[in-house]
Amino acid sequence: DDGKQRFLLTHGGDYLVAHRLDTGAEMWRMGGLNGVPGAPMAARRPAGNFLQRFDVAKFDVNKDKKVVRAEITSKLHQRVFDRMAKQFKFDPTKTYTIAALRKAIGQKEIPKPSAPAARSYHRTLRFVASPAVAPGLIIAPSAKRGPVIAINPNAKFTGDLTKKATNRLWKLEDGTPDVPSPLIHNGLVYLCSENGNLSCFDAKTGKQQYQQRTHRMRHRASPVVADGKIYLSARDGKVTVVQAGRTFKIVSQNDVGEALAASPAISNGTIYLRTFDALWAIRAK
Repeated sequence: DDGKQRFLLTHGGDYLVAHRLDTGAEMWRMGGLNGVPGAPMAARRPAGNFLQRFDVAKFDVNKDKKVVRAEITSKLHQRVFDRMAKQFKFDPTKTYTIAALRKAIGQKEIPKPSAPAARSYHRTLRFVASPAVAPGLIIAPSAKRGPVIAINPNAKFTGDLTKKATNRLWKLEDGTPDVPSPLIHNGLVYLCSENGNLSCFDAKTGKQQYQQRTHRMRHRASPVVADGKIYLSARDGKVTVVQAGRTFKIVSQNDVGEALAASPAISNGTIYLRTFDALWAIRAK
């Protein structure tokens, strides 16, 4: 090896990274690939589209292993750079969460998660649950049984919102989820804890309507709602259906018999469940 060979590695966080084959040192990385589950391929003159022929390394004029727009002189390559810069960048080593509906709350308030910009708000903890958004309301969870806060996206804030804040709507200290994201539906906020407890709160006041047990197994999936019913998926494969509203009522419980951690997806009368082994599509006859 003369030190010129490169080892290309695709990350689950939407990055293509080149390392020296002799030392393993990182030479460059390119983000914004919007999902790269396959193995990278390299050739002297690839026959693919223009993005495949976009040689990143040659634009690194100052050799700092980063490429900024000012280093690119070609207008054609500048357009490609601009398109790539807009792509969603996600680094799983920093955060799992996404900023929900940035247009509704403003780009300046909550930046989109990316490795160079987004960071956890605690030195040892990172957010997993994503915020839930409704007109005039953001429900923002935190981590490791930290507080859940409700804020108005049109209000102005400074400082730590978990502490005393004039424009904060309400704050919940106990029984907060770590992984499942909040759910907002018809003026109510639903929180599913890891132990399977489902809590319901008034969206405006934060007053608790109920806290009830659904299924006493680990819950990692977020609750989803369809046709006035809330679907909760447990790790052991049992799906609990709860009637939406201020009164707690279990409609049904069904066991798919396979380990389940992903949140359900519902579209056009079909419920999709992704287990560890398969993708289920369930609908009425």
